[in-house]
Amino acid sequence: MSAIPVRGLYAAVAFAICVANAGAQAPALRPGQVPGGSLVIIGGNGATPAIWDRFMELAGGDSAVIVYFPTASAGNIDTTDNSSLRTWRERKPKSAVIMHTRSRDTANTDAFVAPLRNATGVWFGGGVQSRITDAYLGTKTEEALKDVLRRGGVVGGTSAGAAIMTEVMITGGNPEATLGKGFGLLPGSVADQHFTQRNRQPRLVGVLAKHPTLVGFGIDEATALIVHGSRNLEVLGRGRVNVIFAATATSPVDSTLWREAPAVSAAAARDSTTRAGGRRASPPKVFQGDLQELMRKGQQRRSERGPAS
Repeated sequence: MSAIPVRGLYAAVAFAICVANAGAQAPALRPGQVPGGSLVIIGGNGATPAIWDRFMELAGGDSAVIVYFPTASAGNIDTTDNSSLRTWRERKPKSAVIMHTRSRDTANTDAFVAPLRNATGVWFGGGVQSRITDAYLGTKTEEALKDVLRRGGVVGGTSAGAAIMTEVMITGGNPEATLGKGFGLLPGSVADQHFTQRNRQPRLVGVLAKHPTLVGFGIDEATALIVHGSRNLEVLGRGRVNVIFAATATSPVDSTLWREAPAVSAAAARDSTTRAGGRRASPPKVFQGDLQELMRKGQQRRSERGPAS
């Protein structure tokens, strides 16, 4: 048998490695593992310019590749002349496209998922959160969404698009919530929206009583909880984020209010001038909490409740 030339051997090995890597999938997230990237979670009913500037910054600014999902909306959705898509394009990313289906079979195809492969920012609009999870949960679309975060991108949503961020997902009801399963992009937590405006503290406290290890985030309208990387938490917007822990045998419900940092308001005039000149502003970045520490606190408070009944 003739010997294989060394150069040819190296080429063969390199080709085999490329083939193996092409077929490999990103490792699955472990329970409680933050997938990286960033999340922008809005409590519904609009946003402030600072929130949109932060999202675009996290998505890559002028190089941002945006995918917009309107699936939470009712009825037939126009994917060719969509007003929300036009608004995204007015923010001047590199590109912005719309993705929508109500078919799980379609959502599980490589052709449908293709736009997510290069996305740096993904946005879910408001409506009914179950419409999103009914279409995409457990499909290739969900996995590609998590890949956006693994690559360091940003996933955001408002109202229904906020509810899907956590695995324990509030689907409706007040004061007693009905629950479903969300994407689990924000681990160890449960999020509620329109929080102060619709008096939803009782229902979030009720959810935490059933899931006492979770951190509850009650997000007001036009307000964003922003998760940077694996732990840093920022608040932007006009309202508050209520951080809530379940009551224990020895302690009442623990609730803390976070607001947008004063430094952001102080920079508002400068940032408005920047936007008036046709450019995106870069609001001061002030972190107000640590997700990992909050998750540990939730676990510790569970131990204070005594043995599970």
